[in-house]
Amino acid sequence: MTEEDIHAKSKGEQEKGVVPANSERVLVVHHAGPTLRLIREALQAFTQAEVDTTPDALYGFEMALKRPYKLFIFCLSLPSIDGELLYELVDKAYGHCHAGVRATPAVIYIVEKGQNMQHQELMRDARVRGLLSKPLNIDRLLKLVGDAGLTTRAKD
Repeated sequence: MTEEDIHAKSKGEQEKGVVPANSERVLVVHHAGPTLRLIREALQAFTQAEVDTTPDALYGFEMALKRPYKLFIFCLSLPSIDGELLYELVDKAYGHCHAGVRATPAVIYIVEKGQNMQHQELMRDARVRGLLSKPLNIDRLLKLVGDAGLTTRAKD
């Protein structure tokens, strides 16, 4: 896995070197590279979102504070800290780092197969838009991100 795969820049950044301020951005934090790539490619193909990915929760925290995002997708079982704690940390600092932002963007959590029922209490939080269980279902992913407010591309 190359450095580009690990800390992949969004497609717009690679082409232009700069991303428009009004673009929809999604941050995906998951420890597995193939999962990151699957989500990034699906969102870039079927939405108008710019997608940033990283397997490192601490780097993901830094990214969340550097750029404004419309949605976060975090794995609940990250090696260094769990996804729920990562989101809480981002929530505490996000408004201080982004002028004019009053609310932290919504989050979608990725859970391992069989853990879905264990984490249903997370759904009581209005900021949580859904749970994705592995193996990932692209249709479910696209429905959740659409419900979270991302603009989807018109079908051919």
